Amino acid sequence: MSGDAPGEPSLTSRVGTWFAGVSLCTKSVLVVCGGTYIWSLLVGFDALYMVCFRPEISLLLVQG
Repeated sequence: MSGDAPGEPSLTSRVGTWFAGVSLCTKSVLVVCGGTYIWSLLVGFDALYMVCFRPEISLLLVQG
């Protein structure tokens, strides 16, 4: 069904409903990874996979 049908919830409403049903742990991981992604875009750090999957290596690179 297309998104233009009357009476169908918007994408924002559907995402909000899904996010409300997700556990706190999953929400935390999504928020941290999303925030890290935005931060990496702003500062030019292009190794996001290292931040989410190997944070100890990322910390070593940042610290020295």
